[in-house]
Amino acid sequence: GTEDLFDIHFVDADHGWIAGANGTILHTANGGVSWVPETIPYADSFHVLFMFTTGEDVRGWVLGQDRGDILYYDGQRWDLHEGMTGYSFSALSMTSPEEGWATTLGGQLVEYRNNSWGYRVLQRSAGELHDVHLVSDSHGWAVGERGTLLYYDGSDWMAITSQTNRDLFGIHVTGTGRGWAVGERGTLLYYEGDFDWSDKTDYFGTRTHWNLRDVYLDESALWGWAVGENGLILKYTVP
Repeated sequence: GTEDLFDIHFVDADHGWIAGANGTILHTANGGVSWVPETIPYADSFHVLFMFTTGEDVRGWVLGQDRGDILYYDGQRWDLHEGMTGYSFSALSMTSPEEGWATTLGGQLVEYRNNSWGYRVLQRSAGELHDVHLVSDSHGWAVGERGTLLYYDGSDWMAITSQTNRDLFGIHVTGTGRGWAVGERGTLLYYEGDFDWSDKTDYFGTRTHWNLRDVYLDESALWGWAVGENGLILKYTVP
């Protein structure tokens, strides 16, 4: 197909899913050798995908950005969990099959709990929120427009000074207490714990004018990758 694809998630070396525009969901059972379209009777633009395992069973969510449709995968098929919520979902992170938070382009944080999306809906930004990453059920981060950086302490989300006014698009903090946030025109912020974020945009020697869209760190926080526009890929290693 030719639809735009927005998110990908593997639960093991063989089984993975991709979500995209116009209700696109693709599945592979052979490590990506072939991808098979799932039958989805909903045409929302699915920007957010999160798969997980419970025992030997696979479960998952896709969240839409145009209408806010929420689909759930029960191990056999995708079904509508909640339709046309009105939220423009941008990211999702879960600490367990029962608990998680999603961000929206409307600046909201939407909590999933007790089998319900919208258990709490918190307006914590005047601009778009782009990514969320939960380290544990009492420690999480979210980023968004104009340097928005939010911290979750297990009960509420609060604003933290980010050292930049540029848009932030991706964040990953590990259990070591270290992490990175990435964003507009190559913005790189490094986290060393104790709410200490420092601007490392010139870390790679020459600042790029391309936007960085996402970042991944190994749990050790000793190596990682950032990706962005125009095919930009950055590798991070601790000497």
